[in-house]
Amino acid sequence: MIIVRYLIRETLKSQLAIFFVLFLVFLSQKFIRVLAEASDGEIPARMIMSIVGLNMPSMGLLMLPLSLFIGILLTFGRLYAESEITVMNATGIGNKFLIRAALYLAIITGAAAAFNAFWLSPWSQDKEAQLMEEFSSENSVDLLQKGTFQRTPDGSSVMFIDDIKGKQLENVFVAQLRPRDSVLPSVAFSDAGVVKELSDGRQVIRMFNGTRYEGMPTSVQYMITDFEQYEGLIGQRDVKKKRRDWEAIPTHQLIKNPDPEAQAELQWRISLVVCIPLLTMLVVPLSAVNPRQGRFAKMGPAILIYLTYFLAISATKSALEDGAIPGWLGMWPINLLLLITAVMANSMDSVA
Repeated sequence: MIIVRYLIRETLKSQLAIFFVLFLVFLSQKFIRVLAEASDGEIPARMIMSIVGLNMPSMGLLMLPLSLFIGILLTFGRLYAESEITVMNATGIGNKFLIRAALYLAIITGAAAAFNAFWLSPWSQDKEAQLMEEFSSENSVDLLQKGTFQRTPDGSSVMFIDDIKGKQLENVFVAQLRPRDSVLPSVAFSDAGVVKELSDGRQVIRMFNGTRYEGMPTSVQYMITDFEQYEGLIGQRDVKKKRRDWEAIPTHQLIKNPDPEAQAELQWRISLVVCIPLLTMLVVPLSAVNPRQGRFAKMGPAILIYLTYFLAISATKSALEDGAIPGWLGMWPINLLLLITAVMANSMDSVA
């Protein structure tokens, strides 16, 4: 029907605009955090875009239902405020056409959300974890920065590197100011060097053609040593393979896993999809406003209901992870309550 297509088109334009704005906000926040980690030397600059890109699907988990919710609220609110829906009702087009148009969009958005929640987002989180593990196993030179003083991973030493060419370091300065075991404080500099990570996680720097000063100048143990090659320990990494976060576990594995945390993650993903048609049914009557009130009259209560729902399922997820709520019960009471509320709101069929 033409009127349904019109409603879908107008709502879709609002939804896409809201999704784009939300996407830019979430993406900017993530990009800033990743840049901060890169500036602190926690990740190399070459990985910034990869990490940001792999986090995009997880951003969409909350943006998809929110963009549809606000899109319907604003579009239908405008139609009420401009008396277009009043005219529709006068010609025999009831609210069922509004619900039908909204549910068509909910089906499309729900399909995209299901693909994202059940497959794409876990896959991207797993790829990010793999990327970080591969980086951790690489040569530690990837974390080093040239032209700046920086602490080693364990904080026991300070390094300065004039230039980095591939895996080779040029004009290296290392100050081990914090004694380690029986090793005295020392300062060493050399023309060249390399950083290597051993199989047990120890990080060592190998320096070539330099001088090392060990001990305090006023002490009898003070020594000056010229060397052709010197190797020193600068840090220690945990080489244990990190367990994947539940967000990175494929959905089919969560279904088979009886662990409370696995079941909490599974029900969280299901709720992110189920909530889309439920919130859609609820927002249609919420968007009804008196033309004198304006299109934004119901924005506050609607957003409050939306936030209440997501805070409730977030709290339930934490309770499921702790075992305080049985897995068979899970988040279903909250979704059932939302369904009952939506049905009751539609049955009232009134304009505030």
